[in-house]
Amino acid sequence: MTGAMGRFEPASVGCRALHWLFACGLLLLVGGAPLVGNASAVLDAYVEKALRDWHTPGLTMAVVQDDVVVLTKGYGVRKRGEAARVDDQTLFAIGSTSKAFAAASVVLLVSDGALQWEDRVKAYLPWLELYDPWVTNELNVRDLLIHHVGTSYVDENRLRSVARNARDLLERSRFLKPVAPFRAEFVYSNNMVTAAGLVVAEVSGMPWVEFARQRLWAPLGMTSTGADVASARSNPNAASPHIGAISIDPEPQAWSYPDAVAVPSGGVNSNARDMAQWLRFQLAEGAFAGRQLIRREVFRQMHAAQTVIRYPERDVSQFPGRVQSLMEGKNFWAYGMGWYITEYRGRKMVWHSGTIDGFRAGVGLLPEEKLAVYVGVNRTPSILPFAMMLRVFDEYLDGPKRDWSTIFREEMSESSQ
Repeated sequence: MTGAMGRFEPASVGCRALHWLFACGLLLLVGGAPLVGNASAVLDAYVEKALRDWHTPGLTMAVVQDDVVVLTKGYGVRKRGEAARVDDQTLFAIGSTSKAFAAASVVLLVSDGALQWEDRVKAYLPWLELYDPWVTNELNVRDLLIHHVGTSYVDENRLRSVARNARDLLERSRFLKPVAPFRAEFVYSNNMVTAAGLVVAEVSGMPWVEFARQRLWAPLGMTSTGADVASARSNPNAASPHIGAISIDPEPQAWSYPDAVAVPSGGVNSNARDMAQWLRFQLAEGAFAGRQLIRREVFRQMHAAQTVIRYPERDVSQFPGRVQSLMEGKNFWAYGMGWYITEYRGRKMVWHSGTIDGFRAGVGLLPEEKLAVYVGVNRTPSILPFAMMLRVFDEYLDGPKRDWSTIFREEMSESSQ
Protein backbone atom coordinates (compact mmCIF):
# COMPACT_ATOMS: atom_id res chain seq x y z
CA MET A 1 0.00 0.00 0.00
CA THR A 2 1.26 3.43 -0.85
CA GLY A 3 0.06 6.85 0.15
CA ALA A 4 -1.95 7.90 3.16
CA MET A 5 -5.24 6.19 3.89
CA GLY A 6 -6.83 9.60 3.35
CA ARG A 7 -10.61 9.78 3.68
CA PHE A 8 -11.60 6.13 3.38
CA GLU A 9 -14.88 6.85 5.12
CA PRO A 10 -18.66 7.00 4.77
CA ALA A 11 -20.01 10.16 3.18
CA SER A 12 -22.48 10.87 5.99
CA VAL A 13 -21.76 14.01 7.98
CA GLY A 14 -23.32 12.23 10.94
CA CYS A 15 -20.37 9.85 11.12
CA ARG A 16 -17.91 12.35 12.58
CA ALA A 17 -17.05 10.01 15.42
CA LEU A 18 -15.70 7.53 12.89
CA HIS A 19 -13.57 9.99 10.93
CA TRP A 20 -10.52 9.67 13.13
CA LEU A 21 -10.62 5.87 12.86
CA PHE A 22 -10.81 6.03 9.08
CA ALA A 23 -8.06 8.61 8.84
CA CYS A 24 -5.81 6.37 10.91
CA GLY A 25 -6.61 3.37 8.72
CA LEU A 26 -8.29 1.50 11.56
CA LEU A 27 -11.76 0.89 10.18
CA LEU A 28 -13.13 -0.58 6.97
CA LEU A 29 -16.70 -1.67 6.37
CA VAL A 30 -17.09 -5.10 4.81
CA GLY A 31 -20.36 -6.96 4.41
CA GLY A 32 -22.22 -3.98 5.84
CA ALA A 33 -20.82 -4.44 9.35
CA PRO A 34 -18.20 -2.15 10.91
CA LEU A 35 -15.05 -4.04 11.71
CA VAL A 36 -12.31 -2.46 13.81
CA GLY A 37 -8.82 -3.52 12.90
CA ASN A 38 -6.22 -2.97 10.21
CA ALA A 39 -8.01 -1.69 7.11
CA SER A 40 -5.54 -3.27 4.72
CA ALA A 41 -5.92 -6.66 6.38
CA VAL A 42 -9.71 -6.54 6.08
CA LEU A 43 -9.56 -5.53 2.42
CA ASP A 44 -6.92 -8.21 1.82
CA ALA A 45 -9.25 -10.88 3.17
CA TYR A 46 -12.11 -9.76 0.92
CA VAL A 47 -9.95 -9.67 -2.21
CA GLU A 48 -8.21 -12.96 -1.49
CA LYS A 49 -11.58 -14.69 -1.04
CA ALA A 50 -12.77 -13.16 -4.30
CA LEU A 51 -9.68 -14.45 -6.10
CA ARG A 52 -10.42 -17.96 -4.84
CA ASP A 53 -14.11 -17.72 -5.73
CA TRP A 54 -13.37 -16.46 -9.25
CA HIS A 55 -10.41 -18.87 -9.75
CA THR A 56 -8.26 -15.87 -10.62
CA PRO A 57 -4.46 -15.87 -10.21
CA GLY A 58 -3.89 -12.17 -9.57
CA LEU A 59 -5.47 -8.76 -9.09
CA THR A 60 -4.13 -5.21 -9.02
CA MET A 61 -5.94 -2.18 -7.62
CA ALA A 62 -5.66 1.58 -7.18
CA VAL A 63 -8.01 3.86 -5.21
CA VAL A 64 -7.90 7.66 -5.24
CA GLN A 65 -10.01 10.21 -3.38
CA ASP A 66 -9.61 13.99 -3.15
CA ASP A 67 -6.33 13.80 -5.09
CA VAL A 68 -4.92 11.42 -2.48
CA VAL A 69 -3.70 7.96 -3.50
CA VAL A 70 -5.53 5.89 -0.90
CA LEU A 71 -4.36 2.50 -2.12
CA THR A 72 -2.13 0.88 -4.73
CA LYS A 73 -1.67 -2.82 -4.21
CA GLY A 74 -1.39 -6.23 -5.83
CA TYR A 75 -2.94 -9.53 -4.76
CA GLY A 76 -2.32 -13.12 -5.78
CA VAL A 77 0.28 -14.34 -8.23
CA ARG A 78 1.47 -13.24 -11.65
CA LYS A 79 1.12 -16.73 -13.13
CA ARG A 80 -0.90 -19.70 -11.92
CA GLY A 81 1.28 -22.33 -10.31
CA GLU A 82 4.22 -19.98 -9.72
CA ALA A 83 5.23 -18.12 -6.57
CA ALA A 84 5.92 -14.60 -7.90
CA ARG A 85 3.39 -12.21 -6.34
CA VAL A 86 1.53 -9.31 -7.93
CA ASP A 87 2.48 -5.92 -6.49
CA ASP A 88 1.56 -2.34 -7.36
CA GLN A 89 4.19 -2.23 -10.10
CA THR A 90 3.16 -5.45 -11.87
CA LEU A 91 2.19 -4.77 -15.49
CA PHE A 92 -1.27 -5.77 -16.68
CA ALA A 93 -2.83 -5.23 -20.11
CA ILE A 94 -5.77 -2.85 -19.67
CA GLY A 95 -7.63 -3.56 -22.91
CA SER A 96 -10.28 -1.06 -23.97
CA THR A 97 -9.73 1.18 -20.98
CA SER A 98 -6.93 2.34 -23.33
CA LYS A 99 -9.65 4.23 -25.22
CA ALA A 100 -9.64 6.91 -22.53
CA PHE A 101 -5.99 7.61 -23.39
CA ALA A 102 -6.92 7.82 -27.07
CA ALA A 103 -9.70 10.27 -26.28
CA ALA A 104 -7.44 12.36 -24.05
CA SER A 105 -4.89 12.58 -26.87
CA VAL A 106 -7.47 14.01 -29.26
CA VAL A 107 -8.76 16.33 -26.54
CA LEU A 108 -5.23 17.58 -25.95
CA LEU A 109 -4.94 18.61 -29.59
CA VAL A 110 -8.36 20.28 -29.47
CA SER A 111 -7.28 22.09 -26.31
CA ASP A 112 -4.10 23.20 -28.11
CA GLY A 113 -6.13 24.50 -31.04
CA ALA A 114 -4.43 22.09 -33.44
CA LEU A 115 -7.60 20.14 -34.12
CA GLN A 116 -11.35 20.87 -34.20
CA TRP A 117 -14.17 18.47 -33.35
CA GLU A 118 -15.92 19.08 -36.65
CA ASP A 119 -12.82 18.61 -38.81
CA ARG A 120 -13.44 16.05 -41.53
CA VAL A 121 -11.39 12.91 -41.03
CA LYS A 122 -10.75 12.88 -44.79
CA ALA A 123 -8.56 15.97 -44.31
CA TYR A 124 -6.13 13.87 -42.27
CA LEU A 125 -6.68 10.34 -43.62
CA PRO A 126 -7.53 10.87 -47.31
CA TRP A 127 -7.13 7.15 -48.01
CA LEU A 128 -9.86 6.11 -45.53
CA GLU A 129 -13.02 4.72 -47.17
CA LEU A 130 -16.07 3.40 -45.34
CA TYR A 131 -18.86 1.26 -46.79
CA ASP A 132 -20.98 4.32 -47.61
CA PRO A 133 -19.14 7.09 -49.54
CA TRP A 134 -21.44 9.73 -48.06
CA VAL A 135 -20.48 8.63 -44.52
CA THR A 136 -16.82 8.67 -45.53
CA ASN A 137 -17.09 12.32 -46.49
CA GLU A 138 -19.18 13.35 -43.49
CA LEU A 139 -17.11 11.55 -40.85
CA ASN A 140 -15.59 14.04 -38.40
CA VAL A 141 -13.13 13.85 -35.52
CA ARG A 142 -15.82 13.70 -32.84
CA ASP A 143 -17.47 10.72 -34.59
CA LEU A 144 -14.33 8.63 -34.11
CA LEU A 145 -14.62 8.65 -30.31
CA ILE A 146 -18.32 8.26 -29.54
CA HIS A 147 -19.40 4.96 -31.14
CA HIS A 148 -22.22 5.98 -33.47
CA VAL A 149 -20.67 5.46 -36.89
CA GLY A 150 -22.47 2.11 -37.27
CA THR A 151 -19.56 -0.29 -37.80
CA SER A 152 -19.54 -3.07 -35.21
CA TYR A 153 -16.48 -4.28 -33.34
CA VAL A 154 -17.70 -7.85 -33.88
CA ASP A 155 -17.18 -7.49 -37.63
CA GLU A 156 -14.06 -5.37 -37.19
CA ASN A 157 -12.35 -7.95 -35.00
CA ARG A 158 -12.64 -10.58 -37.71
CA LEU A 159 -10.12 -8.55 -39.70
CA ARG A 160 -7.48 -8.25 -37.02
CA SER A 161 -5.85 -11.60 -37.77
CA VAL A 162 -5.22 -10.69 -41.40
CA ALA A 163 -4.40 -6.97 -41.05
CA ARG A 164 -0.72 -6.12 -41.42
CA ASN A 165 -0.90 -2.77 -39.67
CA ALA A 166 -3.37 -0.11 -38.55
CA ARG A 167 -3.77 1.43 -42.01
CA ASP A 168 -4.34 -1.96 -43.60
CA LEU A 169 -6.98 -2.73 -40.97
CA LEU A 170 -8.80 0.54 -41.61
CA GLU A 171 -8.58 0.25 -45.39
CA ARG A 172 -10.58 -2.95 -45.08
CA SER A 173 -13.38 -0.94 -43.41
CA ARG A 174 -14.87 -0.25 -46.82
CA PHE A 175 -16.03 -3.89 -46.89
CA LEU A 176 -17.81 -3.70 -43.51
CA LYS A 177 -21.52 -3.12 -43.94
CA PRO A 178 -22.79 -1.02 -41.01
CA VAL A 179 -25.26 -2.59 -38.58
CA ALA A 180 -26.98 0.75 -37.89
CA PRO A 181 -27.39 4.07 -39.73
CA PHE A 182 -24.71 6.72 -39.29
CA ARG A 183 -25.14 8.68 -36.03
CA ALA A 184 -28.43 6.88 -35.27
CA GLU A 185 -27.47 4.72 -32.30
CA PHE A 186 -24.65 3.40 -30.16
CA VAL A 187 -22.55 0.74 -31.92
CA TYR A 188 -19.24 -0.04 -30.23
CA SER A 189 -16.27 0.25 -32.60
CA ASN A 190 -12.55 -0.41 -32.20
CA ASN A 191 -11.59 0.70 -35.70
CA MET A 192 -12.83 4.26 -35.29
CA VAL A 193 -10.67 4.71 -32.18
CA THR A 194 -7.72 3.31 -34.10
CA ALA A 195 -8.46 5.92 -36.76
CA ALA A 196 -8.42 8.60 -34.04
CA GLY A 197 -4.90 7.49 -33.13
CA LEU A 198 -3.82 7.90 -36.76
CA VAL A 199 -5.35 11.39 -36.86
CA VAL A 200 -3.31 12.26 -33.75
CA ALA A 201 -0.20 10.99 -35.53
CA GLU A 202 -0.92 13.09 -38.63
CA VAL A 203 -1.52 16.28 -36.63
CA SER A 204 1.32 15.86 -34.13
CA GLY A 205 3.92 14.40 -36.49
CA MET A 206 4.63 11.44 -34.24
CA PRO A 207 3.10 7.97 -33.72
CA TRP A 208 0.21 7.92 -31.25
CA VAL A 209 2.25 5.91 -28.73
CA GLU A 210 4.99 8.54 -28.69
CA PHE A 211 2.44 11.34 -28.44
CA ALA A 212 0.78 9.63 -25.46
CA ARG A 213 4.19 9.12 -23.85
CA GLN A 214 5.26 12.75 -24.24
CA ARG A 215 1.96 14.54 -23.62
CA LEU A 216 0.20 12.23 -21.13
CA TRP A 217 2.27 9.53 -19.48
CA ALA A 218 5.44 11.55 -18.83
CA PRO A 219 3.67 14.63 -17.36
CA LEU A 220 1.61 12.35 -15.11
CA GLY A 221 4.65 10.38 -13.94
CA MET A 222 3.34 7.18 -15.55
CA THR A 223 6.83 5.86 -16.18
CA SER A 224 5.88 2.18 -16.56
CA THR A 225 2.94 2.65 -18.93
CA GLY A 226 3.35 1.85 -22.61
CA ALA A 227 1.90 0.08 -25.60
CA ASP A 228 4.80 -2.03 -26.80
CA VAL A 229 3.89 -5.68 -26.41
CA ALA A 230 7.44 -7.03 -26.66
CA SER A 231 8.82 -4.81 -23.90
CA ALA A 232 5.79 -5.48 -21.69
CA ARG A 233 6.13 -9.23 -22.01
CA SER A 234 9.86 -9.09 -21.33
CA ASN A 235 9.36 -7.05 -18.13
CA PRO A 236 10.35 -9.27 -15.18
CA ASN A 237 7.41 -7.87 -13.18
CA ALA A 238 4.60 -8.62 -15.60
CA ALA A 239 1.45 -10.65 -15.04
CA SER A 240 0.76 -13.58 -17.35
CA PRO A 241 -2.63 -13.74 -19.12
CA HIS A 242 -5.00 -16.64 -18.45
CA ILE A 243 -8.11 -17.84 -20.22
CA GLY A 244 -9.94 -19.97 -17.71
CA ALA A 245 -7.37 -22.05 -15.88
CA ILE A 246 -4.85 -21.95 -18.74
CA SER A 247 -1.95 -19.53 -19.01
CA ILE A 248 -1.70 -18.30 -22.61
CA ASP A 249 1.58 -16.46 -22.11
CA PRO A 250 3.44 -18.42 -24.82
CA GLU A 251 0.73 -17.67 -27.39
CA PRO A 252 1.56 -14.96 -29.93
CA GLN A 253 -1.78 -13.18 -29.38
CA ALA A 254 -1.28 -12.94 -25.63
CA TRP A 255 -1.02 -9.55 -23.97
CA SER A 256 -2.76 -7.61 -26.72
CA TYR A 257 -3.46 -7.45 -30.41
CA PRO A 258 -0.45 -6.80 -32.62
CA ASP A 259 0.87 -3.36 -31.71
CA ALA A 260 0.15 -1.69 -35.01
CA VAL A 261 -3.46 -2.87 -35.06
CA ALA A 262 -4.70 -2.40 -31.51
CA VAL A 263 -3.02 0.80 -30.43
CA PRO A 264 -4.73 2.92 -29.23
CA SER A 265 -8.07 1.06 -29.08
CA GLY A 266 -6.84 -1.54 -26.61
CA GLY A 267 -3.07 -1.98 -26.53
CA VAL A 268 -1.91 -0.17 -23.38
CA ASN A 269 -0.13 -1.93 -20.50
CA SER A 270 0.13 -0.32 -17.07
CA ASN A 271 0.31 -0.93 -13.33
CA ALA A 272 -1.60 0.20 -10.26
CA ARG A 273 0.94 2.85 -9.31
CA ASP A 274 0.71 4.53 -12.73
CA MET A 275 -3.06 4.16 -12.99
CA ALA A 276 -3.45 5.98 -9.68
CA GLN A 277 -1.94 9.05 -11.33
CA TRP A 278 -4.33 8.66 -14.27
CA LEU A 279 -7.24 8.58 -11.79
CA ARG A 280 -6.00 11.78 -10.15
CA PHE A 281 -5.83 13.47 -13.56
CA GLN A 282 -9.37 12.37 -14.41
CA LEU A 283 -10.87 13.57 -11.13
CA ALA A 284 -9.05 16.91 -11.47
CA GLU A 285 -10.53 17.43 -14.95
CA GLY A 286 -7.25 17.72 -16.80
CA ALA A 287 -5.10 19.20 -14.03
CA PHE A 288 -2.13 17.52 -12.39
CA ALA A 289 0.39 18.71 -9.81
CA GLY A 290 -0.80 22.30 -10.08
CA ARG A 291 -0.78 22.41 -13.92
CA GLN A 292 -3.82 22.47 -16.16
CA LEU A 293 -2.66 20.15 -18.96
CA ILE A 294 -5.98 20.27 -20.82
CA ARG A 295 -8.38 23.19 -20.72
CA ARG A 296 -11.16 22.23 -18.33
CA GLU A 297 -14.03 23.09 -20.67
CA VAL A 298 -12.51 20.88 -23.36
CA PHE A 299 -11.64 18.06 -20.96
CA ARG A 300 -15.24 17.84 -19.78
CA GLN A 301 -16.31 16.68 -23.23
CA MET A 302 -14.91 13.26 -22.37
CA HIS A 303 -17.17 12.85 -19.32
CA ALA A 304 -20.26 14.35 -20.99
CA ALA A 305 -22.92 12.21 -22.68
CA GLN A 306 -22.31 12.21 -26.44
CA THR A 307 -24.23 9.12 -27.60
CA VAL A 308 -27.35 7.82 -25.87
CA ILE A 309 -27.37 4.07 -25.20
CA ARG A 310 -31.03 3.14 -25.57
CA TYR A 311 -30.75 -0.56 -24.82
CA PRO A 312 -27.96 -1.12 -22.31
CA GLU A 313 -28.90 -4.75 -21.80
CA ARG A 314 -28.06 -5.28 -25.50
CA ASP A 315 -25.35 -2.72 -26.12
CA VAL A 316 -23.27 -2.69 -22.95
CA SER A 317 -21.78 -6.15 -23.15
CA GLN A 318 -19.55 -5.64 -20.10
CA PHE A 319 -22.34 -6.68 -17.72
CA PRO A 320 -24.21 -9.94 -18.33
CA GLY A 321 -27.92 -10.48 -17.90
CA ARG A 322 -29.55 -8.98 -14.83
CA VAL A 323 -26.41 -7.44 -13.35
CA GLN A 324 -27.48 -4.03 -14.60
CA SER A 325 -30.85 -4.36 -12.90
CA LEU A 326 -29.09 -5.26 -9.65
CA MET A 327 -27.14 -1.99 -9.65
CA GLU A 328 -28.61 0.87 -7.65
CA GLY A 329 -29.04 3.49 -10.33
CA LYS A 330 -29.89 2.51 -13.89
CA ASN A 331 -32.00 5.34 -15.25
CA PHE A 332 -29.65 6.34 -18.03
CA TRP A 333 -26.73 5.02 -20.05
CA ALA A 334 -24.61 7.01 -22.45
CA TYR A 335 -21.14 7.14 -23.94
CA GLY A 336 -18.84 10.13 -23.71
CA MET A 337 -15.37 10.00 -25.24
CA GLY A 338 -13.51 6.92 -24.09
CA TRP A 339 -15.95 6.50 -21.16
CA TYR A 340 -19.37 5.06 -20.44
CA ILE A 341 -21.61 7.28 -18.34
CA THR A 342 -24.38 6.05 -16.04
CA GLU A 343 -25.33 6.44 -12.40
CA TYR A 344 -24.66 4.49 -9.25
CA ARG A 345 -26.70 5.10 -6.12
CA GLY A 346 -27.76 8.54 -7.29
CA ARG A 347 -24.27 9.67 -8.36
CA LYS A 348 -22.92 10.10 -11.84
CA MET A 349 -20.59 7.20 -12.63
CA VAL A 350 -17.98 7.46 -15.40
CA TRP A 351 -16.41 4.10 -16.21
CA HIS A 352 -15.01 1.73 -18.80
CA SER A 353 -14.04 -1.89 -19.05
CA GLY A 354 -11.21 -3.54 -20.89
CA THR A 355 -10.93 -7.10 -22.14
CA ILE A 356 -7.99 -8.45 -24.05
CA ASP A 357 -6.72 -12.01 -24.32
CA GLY A 358 -6.35 -13.22 -20.75
CA PHE A 359 -6.79 -9.83 -19.02
CA ARG A 360 -9.80 -7.90 -17.71
CA ALA A 361 -9.77 -4.34 -16.37
CA GLY A 362 -12.24 -1.83 -14.97
CA VAL A 363 -11.88 1.88 -14.26
CA GLY A 364 -14.61 3.84 -12.49
CA LEU A 365 -15.06 7.41 -11.29
CA LEU A 366 -17.64 9.01 -9.00
CA PRO A 367 -16.75 12.63 -9.87
CA GLU A 368 -19.07 14.17 -7.27
CA GLU A 369 -17.32 12.18 -4.54
CA LYS A 370 -13.85 12.82 -6.01
CA LEU A 371 -13.45 9.03 -5.88
CA ALA A 372 -11.93 6.70 -8.46
CA VAL A 373 -10.94 3.03 -8.70
CA TYR A 374 -8.87 0.93 -11.09
CA VAL A 375 -8.91 -2.89 -10.91
CA GLY A 376 -7.19 -5.37 -13.22
CA VAL A 377 -7.13 -9.18 -13.24
CA ASN A 378 -5.13 -11.66 -15.29
CA ARG A 379 -7.97 -14.02 -16.17
CA THR A 380 -10.91 -14.00 -18.58
CA PRO A 381 -13.85 -14.35 -18.72
CA SER A 382 -14.51 -12.30 -15.60
CA ILE A 383 -16.41 -9.31 -14.25
CA LEU A 384 -14.51 -9.37 -10.95
CA PRO A 385 -13.00 -5.89 -11.58
CA PHE A 386 -16.49 -4.34 -11.49
CA ALA A 387 -17.42 -6.23 -8.34
CA MET A 388 -14.37 -4.76 -6.61
CA MET A 389 -15.00 -1.30 -8.08
CA LEU A 390 -18.58 -1.14 -6.79
CA ARG A 391 -17.51 -2.68 -3.48
CA VAL A 392 -15.05 0.17 -2.92
CA PHE A 393 -17.68 2.72 -3.94
CA ASP A 394 -20.05 1.27 -1.34
CA GLU A 395 -17.51 1.84 1.40
CA TYR A 396 -17.57 5.59 0.80
CA LEU A 397 -21.33 5.96 0.44
CA ASP A 398 -24.24 5.79 2.83
CA GLY A 399 -26.44 2.75 2.51
CA PRO A 400 -25.89 -0.99 2.12
CA LYS A 401 -22.45 -2.50 1.63
CA ARG A 402 -23.17 -5.25 -0.87
CA ASP A 403 -21.06 -8.30 -1.50
CA TRP A 404 -20.74 -7.56 -5.21
CA SER A 405 -18.23 -10.35 -5.73
CA THR A 406 -20.83 -12.96 -4.81
CA ILE A 407 -23.67 -11.14 -6.60
CA PHE A 408 -21.74 -10.86 -9.87
CA ARG A 409 -20.30 -14.36 -9.69
CA GLU A 410 -23.73 -15.90 -9.22
CA GLU A 411 -25.19 -13.80 -12.03
CA MET A 412 -22.36 -14.71 -14.39
CA SER A 413 -22.84 -18.39 -13.57
CA GLU A 414 -26.57 -18.13 -14.29
CA SER A 415 -26.07 -16.25 -17.55
CA SER A 416 -23.74 -18.95 -18.87
CA GLN A 417 -26.26 -21.74 -18.37
